[in-house]
Amino acid sequence: MHKGCSKVPSTSDVGSPSVKRKRMISNLEIEEDEEITTSDEEREATANANKEPENDDDEDEAEEEEEDDEEETPLPEALAVTRSRRANAGRRMAELMAQQTNEKDDFYGTLYGGFEELEHDEDFESPPHSSDEEAAEDEVDSDFDKEEEEDEPTPAEEDPEQIERRRKRLNQKRLLEHNKNWAIARINRKAVPENACDPKTQRERLEEAKHTAELNIASLKRFEDMELERRKRHQKPTKRLALDGPRARELWTRDGKHFITFVPEPPPAEQCFPKLKPREFRVCAISGQRARYIDPVTRLPYADMDAFRVLRDKYRQFLETDHEHLQQRQQQQQQQQQRKKSTAND
Repeated sequence: MHKGCSKVPSTSDVGSPSVKRKRMISNLEIEEDEEITTSDEEREATANANKEPENDDDEDEAEEEEEDDEEETPLPEALAVTRSRRANAGRRMAELMAQQTNEKDDFYGTLYGGFEELEHDEDFESPPHSSDEEAAEDEVDSDFDKEEEEDEPTPAEEDPEQIERRRKRLNQKRLLEHNKNWAIARINRKAVPENACDPKTQRERLEEAKHTAELNIASLKRFEDMELERRKRHQKPTKRLALDGPRARELWTRDGKHFITFVPEPPPAEQCFPKLKPREFRVCAISGQRARYIDPVTRLPYADMDAFRVLRDKYRQFLETDHEHLQQRQQQQQQQQQRKKSTAND
């Protein structure tokens, strides 16, 4: 905090009664005692002692200033405390106050047409709750005459730490206020909203249900038509155009030559890829079923053992009835025996 820096009054504050009062008091003090001089540190100490914080922020700032003052070197004892009181002290104060009340304030007399009392102002009555408060505010406190604004630092001269602490306190207050308002609004809000539906009779409900059913049926029919179209579109075969007959192919080169080639007609697909003949299955000579085996003697197909036995019985009966075939069979057996003997002798 920079000390000894006084605040320059603006042009709007020059004509106010408080500024005039301060000037008169300062002139009176200079005339009464020109030898009394107080340092900037003494004025700051007296101002801080007389000043009472109005809110939580002012109290915190006062505590911070007191801590800073304690850390600094002790201040010298003020001359006003040690000197004896003069006999003529304050003799012109009453005269000065009387002179001030008699003077007409030009500022209040000219601004907004003047604050002069009119006849119709007598009908105005102030509210009952504000009479005492306004009277207390209108009184001029003796401490107000002291130049407390001289010790107030400008925003550029404040310590960054103080600015940060003040900002945190303001943010915390805003958050608490927001949470409080939100909680109050939530409590006041009804938990369950009122039923916004209009009461309907049974006939109205039936008519509404009938109308809804008609809409559903129309929507279902439209959906079925779309599904049928989609299926037809997917099932529709794609036809490829095929060129029939011979074709001519033309070719141009960069040299300016032109070639025409006649392509013969390709053979049909049946000729290029002949179909395989279906496989023929043997049929049993006895049961007529699909035959899986062949008899090596008779060279006839059969399906199972029962068919094989029947087939051999039929063959034996045939041999017994056919003599020529029986003789041939006997001759074959004799030839086989002779061959065996010849092979054994060799």
